[in-house]
Amino acid sequence: MLNISDKQGILQLRVEEMSKELRCGMEIRRKNETKILKLRKKILLYKNELDCTLQKLEAEKQRYAVKVAEVKHTKDEHVQTSNAHGNLKMMPVKSLLNFDDVDVQTASHDRFTMDLIEIVFGLHEQLAKCHSERKKQNNKHEHFVAELQKTFGFRLEALQRRHEAEMEEFRDKIEKAAASTTVKLHTQSKQLMTELMKADRDKEEANRTIRKLQHQLDLLTSWLNSPQINNDTVC
Repeated sequence: MLNISDKQGILQLRVEEMSKELRCGMEIRRKNETKILKLRKKILLYKNELDCTLQKLEAEKQRYAVKVAEVKHTKDEHVQTSNAHGNLKMMPVKSLLNFDDVDVQTASHDRFTMDLIEIVFGLHEQLAKCHSERKKQNNKHEHFVAELQKTFGFRLEALQRRHEAEMEEFRDKIEKAAASTTVKLHTQSKQLMTELMKADRDKEEANRTIRKLQHQLDLLTSWLNSPQINNDTVC
């Protein structure tokens, strides 16, 4: 049967194991929080880069729109001038301004812009998905840590209740043993007192007997030493 110190040692080992598991879970949670923090910084950086890129693209589109408007305005002025001066030789607009090339370049730039936007938004979606997965994983680890803490609390409470019950049982045994020992000692004390009183009485009786014998011895000695006894002996 285990004694109290052994049981306390076992309880202490269990508490240390649970504490170790809890520290491990907290460390995993800390690492995940660090990863999430780094990922959020990276997402913020990509978002800033995306906003900057979109602003540049918007400025570029506006610049090209202004350029196209200027080219169209120049074309309209040239057409009006040609109509007003019929004697002037009409020159092909394409050869003069190369406007079709401008439209082609603008369309190509627009396609490039849209492709770039799609790439950027695709990257943004991937980052958002990665962030969502990280968040799910973090929630999973947080749930694991919470369950571990809950289990640790339940087990610790169970161990405490068990320890309290065992200590209560041990205390009852000690109290019963102490009560039994007290009764036994009280009984033995009464017996010893009885024997002591009897010994005192025996001692007094022995003293009386000794005094009586001493008195008889003194009388005998006195009688033996008397003159009458001596004369009778001489005769």
